[in-house]
Amino acid sequence: MKTEERIIERLLQSIVEEDIEIVTVIVDKRVILRPPKDPEDIYREAVTRAVAHASTRFSKTGSWSKR
Repeated sequence: MKTEERIIERLLQSIVEEDIEIVTVIVDKRVILRPPKDPEDIYREAVTRAVAHASTRFSKTGSWSKR
């Protein structure tokens, strides 16, 4: 097994051992009737809703995002 694969395997295993829940937001832009002028507003709204959901459901929250 390559060194990179071992690192990834160790990372994934350490995540499995944590007491976490992952909240994912998927936006289907096809169903937005009147899209905003700035497409980034769609993602801002989605992240806002995800953070609001997580902050009311969990006592400790952290966030990481990647586009």
